[in-house]
Amino acid sequence: MMGGDILAGDVSHGRIAHLATESSRMAEYLGVHLDAAASSLRSDPSAPLLHALAHGVQSGDITRPQAIGIALVMFGAGGESTAALIGSALRLLASDPALADTLRRDPDLIPRFVEETVRLEPPFKFHYRAVRRSCALAGAELRPGDRLMLLWAAANRDPAVVEDPETLRLDRRHPKQHMGFGRGRHFCVGAPLARLEARVVVEAVLARTRSLRLREGEPPVHARSLFVRRLEHLAIDTA
Repeated sequence: MMGGDILAGDVSHGRIAHLATESSRMAEYLGVHLDAAASSLRSDPSAPLLHALAHGVQSGDITRPQAIGIALVMFGAGGESTAALIGSALRLLASDPALADTLRRDPDLIPRFVEETVRLEPPFKFHYRAVRRSCALAGAELRPGDRLMLLWAAANRDPAVVEDPETLRLDRRHPKQHMGFGRGRHFCVGAPLARLEARVVVEAVLARTRSLRLREGEPPVHARSLFVRRLEHLAIDTA
């Protein structure tokens, strides 16, 4: 969660210093594993991601610091986003017992529920983009150096694209037609794993409970962050 705190968290100067130190230690740790991958390089499709990065360093496409930076982003993004997705999914289930009952009766609908969770509660609220050349976007003139904030929850609620955008629906014709995992070359490389992890957790929770309800008097608490949509406290009563 350190990356999210550094980018847009509500943290003190002391906390920032601690996060910087820990991030540096993590970079050193990943560097050791990158070098180990380079010493026994694999090229098969099932090779770990670090092997692809090591290939990139050896071919000269990227530098070693760049490879470690990519690994650091991947390491942080996978933990932050999956924790946020699972927390949001459980909150939605505990807020709607009828929905939970529907998924218990028909577990095949759980992947659709996961997609709707990503659409309505994307783990990252936005990403930055830097304008590289003059252009126009929706009537706004943009110049090189301008910064954009791509607001995923807003895009996922575009009524021109999504019917009944504020409602969680399990019958959408194209359930994956949302921006929660990005699009094109920026599509999340970890999306299949995130979908699998969320589905497995939801299946396990529903199989081991008869009911889920938000605990009265203990409302969900989200992390104080401009960037991430992650729950820090979620009290649920089960039976």
